Amino acid sequence: MWNPKLFFPLFLFICGGVGASENSIFEHSPVLNDFGEGLNNWMSFVEDGQKINKISIPGTHDTMSNGKHCTVLVPNCHRDWVNDGKTILLDYVQTQDLSLKTQLEMGIRYLDIRLRHYGDSFTIHHGPFYLFYNFDDVLGTVTSFLKKQPSETIIISYQEEHTAIPGGKSFAEVFNLYVNKPAYKRYIYGSTNQAVYNNVPTLKTVRGKIVFYNKGGKSGTLGLRSVQMKDNYDNIDVKTDWYYDELETHITEAMKWLNKASE
Repeated sequence: MWNPKLFFPLFLFICGGVGASENSIFEHSPVLNDFGEGLNNWMSFVEDGQKINKISIPGTHDTMSNGKHCTVLVPNCHRDWVNDGKTILLDYVQTQDLSLKTQLEMGIRYLDIRLRHYGDSFTIHHGPFYLFYNFDDVLGTVTSFLKKQPSETIIISYQEEHTAIPGGKSFAEVFNLYVNKPAYKRYIYGSTNQAVYNNVPTLKTVRGKIVFYNKGGKSGTLGLRSVQMKDNYDNIDVKTDWYYDELETHITEAMKWLNKASE
């Protein structure tokens, strides 16, 4: 029976500005922190025994909404797009400037992935908008990164998005088809045993792995199912909504380690 309540203290959702070029410094130069270390393997500096719910993990909101839909549909995003009778400025669909590959190299370790059940596959959506990526694009990029950086772990939050147009298989059956593809399977935590998600894993256990968070609570699929997270940004009360005391303590502790490292 699933019991533990997981609390990831700091999921930092970064909403990038629209229009940054992939031919930028981020794409061609190593991204360094203040100590000159690469951010592409920052988890190598975290102790093996640390449980993943005790680590501040930076992430991105609607990770794959980086503007590809703009370049495919129209010359740029600065125009209206009519969908289901509603007029939406395509700018508003985009939440990121950088590719998934670059995000990972910059240290992002939590991905927000929205899956539309389309036939016997998953397309990536932001609401009703197809982002011109599929689930294979996500898993292929992440596993390629983990192959090069086995000290890291990537948490993929997934949920069903938009109206399903299913083929002959259920959402769970399609999900499990992806998980069991030979190219991905060995990189996925719990691919052969969902029961491992009944306990919070240590970082050592999941290094080089994808850890799924089943945000939508879909039955028959892998993933953590009880994670405390702030995901409603209307009428925010910092004191009550952002676990202020816990966050303040966590940041204070992190600063101690940073100061020690700089000595």
